[in-house]
Amino acid sequence: MIFQLDVPPPRFGEFDLGGVLYHSNYFHIYELIRESFLAKGPSPYTSLVKNNCHLAVVESRQKFIKPIYYGDVFKAELSFSEVTRASATAEYRLYNQQTINIAQTKLVYIDSSTETFSVASLPQDLKVYFEKYKEKSLFQ
Repeated sequence: MIFQLDVPPPRFGEFDLGGVLYHSNYFHIYELIRESFLAKGPSPYTSLVKNNCHLAVVESRQKFIKPIYYGDVFKAELSFSEVTRASATAEYRLYNQQTINIAQTKLVYIDSSTETFSVASLPQDLKVYFEKYKEKSLFQ
């Protein structure tokens, strides 16, 4: 299964002088997608934070296929290619009539209740939610 989202257009300040979305600002879009996904599931990000837990990005990969220009309208898809005891690999596809960008972020579940953040097991309900959206990697 794939989670789909209409993405609000990025703000003018996120584009370079040529009117192209600056490469690092794609991460803001991925975060928006993850937050929207979590909001529809058993553990909205606000509840994770209240419980001193986070999903930390520890790896990322992107492939820029087409530029996003200021004013472009596009959609997003999210799935997970791998779910383990303490991590999940999120896969993103941004598209309009064709694929614009694909990306991957490895998220590790972190307990931040102590001074030294530690890796913790994903709560079972969150792990099941991620697994429901498990698909083949976009990078294969």
